[in-house]
Amino acid sequence: MRKTNFKFIDLFAGIGGFHIAMHENGGKCVFASEIDKYARITYKENFKNISPEIFENGNFNEDITDSDLDYKSIPDFDVLCGGFPCQAFSIAGYRKGFEDEKGRGNLFFNILSILDKKKPKAFILENVKNLKTHDKGRTFQTICSHLTSLGYGIKAEVLNSKDYGLHQNRERIYIVGIANCWNGEKIPLPTDFNILKFEEIKTILNKQNHSKIISFDFSKIKKIEINTFSEISNNNKNWHPITINDKQGKYYNPSKRINKYFQNFEDRNDWENFIYNGKNGHFIKAVNFINGKIKGEPNTNNWEQWGDERWYDKSYQNIYQWRRKYVRRNTSGVSPTLTANMGTGGHNVPLIICGELDNGEKIIRKLTPEECFAIQGFSKKIVTKLSKVKIADGQKYKQAGNSVPVNVVKKISTQLIKILNE
Repeated sequence: MRKTNFKFIDLFAGIGGFHIAMHENGGKCVFASEIDKYARITYKENFKNISPEIFENGNFNEDITDSDLDYKSIPDFDVLCGGFPCQAFSIAGYRKGFEDEKGRGNLFFNILSILDKKKPKAFILENVKNLKTHDKGRTFQTICSHLTSLGYGIKAEVLNSKDYGLHQNRERIYIVGIANCWNGEKIPLPTDFNILKFEEIKTILNKQNHSKIISFDFSKIKKIEINTFSEISNNNKNWHPITINDKQGKYYNPSKRINKYFQNFEDRNDWENFIYNGKNGHFIKAVNFINGKIKGEPNTNNWEQWGDERWYDKSYQNIYQWRRKYVRRNTSGVSPTLTANMGTGGHNVPLIICGELDNGEKIIRKLTPEECFAIQGFSKKIVTKLSKVKIADGQKYKQAGNSVPVNVVKKISTQLIKILNE
């Protein structure tokens, strides 16, 4: 039987990034809470065999704010984990903080109430880095003062997942608290971890096959090899390369695969001049830009100006970020920050050049949901499970964007458990 070193609860659990990291460090989950119905489906699929008790004993809560839930009835635990909703503080959201009309900023106070009633040994909280500067720092000061008032010594640092062996530029603030620990140096959030390195992003691209990703090679952790995504994604249904010249052909058929406003441009044969100002952005303009047909936009601040340089990399090592009105190349060799908005439209999903036609046009495709999960640190076994969950790809993109990076949490919790066991 697996040895359990500590017990934890998983609040605002998403699909279980915290759960995976804590379980791998010897933890047992005794309670979890997640309100999103699709994330709940995925969470149960991930953990029904790993932590069956939380489902069998009614400890998979749907609404942590439910007045009928007595926090004292939550099973005893050692560590509280929570990536409490960040939209209220995020640059990508509305940055309304505690004033958020949907109450997302106020969910922090539910965490406080649980800490007060259950008095665990420690907690790990995660949020967007903007939390530290929101409302000129007053929001963060309020959070810290409430946590210390409950008897916790705390430490907070902004950590980037790319420093922990993941192909993603994802900066998040992590707040770690230990009961009655007032020596800040002891709390496990140093910035001098043994930083984990990885191969360039091009190592996950197969230049010989447009639809295949051959491996994620995270050195010093473990090699995650994912089957060809043509198999995982059920005969390429998730692979929709985009080109201008082949818009009517085998790569992308607008009449079958895209919305009515694209069909209108198809009917008018007006693709080359297409600029759409709605929520899905400058679709064709983005493709032209990556293909080097547009070399710069001197009249707007939204587009990077590259002069005479063609905007693609023949070494296949860059991921491109398609925003609403511009395309950004990530020169660091890692993916841009995955966001929950990936589930609301294609303009938020990172792009890669996965091949080239005879005429020089680039074949461009979105990262698949499975690739996004792997970029967040989910193992091959979990990624394979996630690929089989019967929910829409849009929901999977959202789940990947909302997740915490597993590697970072595992590194923090490893240090934390050592301290708690001293």
